[in-house]
Amino acid sequence: MWTGRWRPVAAGALALLALAGAAVAACRATDGSEGPAVWRAYPGAFTAPAGATAAATLLMPAPDGCFYAIGPVDAGQRRWTGTWRGTADCATVRREWPVELPPTSPQITERETVVDAVEGPQDWLTVSATTAGDAAWATTSRGTPEHWEAGQLRTPRDAAGDVPAGIGVVRGRFAVVGLHGTAPTVYLSPGYGPWDDRPLPQPRNGGDDVRPLAVAGAPGRYRLDSGTRRLVEDVGPAVAVGRSGDRAVVWTSRDGGAEWSADTPAGATELTDVVHDGSAFVAVGAAGRSALVLTSDNGSIWAPDRRGVPAGALPWRAVFALRPPTGRGEPMVLGGPAAPPPAVYAVGPAAEHDCATAWRRDEGAWVAEPLGCHGVPTALLRLPDGRIAAVSGTTLLLRQHL
Repeated sequence: MWTGRWRPVAAGALALLALAGAAVAACRATDGSEGPAVWRAYPGAFTAPAGATAAATLLMPAPDGCFYAIGPVDAGQRRWTGTWRGTADCATVRREWPVELPPTSPQITERETVVDAVEGPQDWLTVSATTAGDAAWATTSRGTPEHWEAGQLRTPRDAAGDVPAGIGVVRGRFAVVGLHGTAPTVYLSPGYGPWDDRPLPQPRNGGDDVRPLAVAGAPGRYRLDSGTRRLVEDVGPAVAVGRSGDRAVVWTSRDGGAEWSADTPAGATELTDVVHDGSAFVAVGAAGRSALVLTSDNGSIWAPDRRGVPAGALPWRAVFALRPPTGRGEPMVLGGPAAPPPAVYAVGPAAEHDCATAWRRDEGAWVAEPLGCHGVPTALLRLPDGRIAAVSGTTLLLRQHL
């Protein structure tokens, strides 16, 4: 979930990026697999100031063709969101903020945990929560992290207990799913102004512990009405996924997120992530102790992916529809060629301790690409040159080509 997936940061902290110096990690690559390396790992790429620990959890494209990485910096009793930037060939990482401890600014939001991030029609949106669970934040990016603007999902009076879990785009609006207290909730916003929160219904045959984990929307379509001769919009469906007790849950909306229905797909024990690949929804999770992939054209009728899941694959944690970074300000040509389909990847643990596998979706199969033993990546990003970047804690991984 950025599709991938991503999460917020203190706006004041990010505003200091331009003022901070640079701490550069010189990284030596190790192969993520035996034989010719598809993925190369750079352990220790994401460094922390002296006296602190850090881990990158999200990726966003940078204007120079590399990436920004975002994640928590923990100095014991103080915790912030930090940022790093890929430079040169993107294998060298510079720590942008905080360069040294303790950072000084009256605008710093402490005890903050980044949750998720997604690219919308105009901006990026990230969402975070404080570690005490007493506030949930949504931060809109105006191009680069230096220009992020923060706002609460709810007023301080109502924010207690809000736990955001994931972000998607539904009918051109940002959608955040999570809990308000114990109630599953979706929040909708164009990226500015107040958030419209809607309850997600309880599934009829689920358990008590209901948790939405991810959300995605299908693109709408415009057609020429034969009677009025005007363009009318066919609203694409939206889907949220999660779990209820020991059952997976799928919530579906057909009106842009105003009303939702809930269902529990047979055999699925949890769905942890969902994307739309331009033609269908792809959801990943678990059926017991095995990986599960479900697909749906309309968000209501789900079936196991026709490619099947390789025998012995452990439950997959996330799925990404990786498109080339969007060029802001590029002209749109009506009637031009369709955008190429995204590269779809899933990630999950391997059998060995702390090892992971990326699963690349081909026409007829899901193909395993070992990632080594650096933990399961929390974010993937397609770079303009066709490479794929991934982050897992302090490790950067780069896939050399699609």
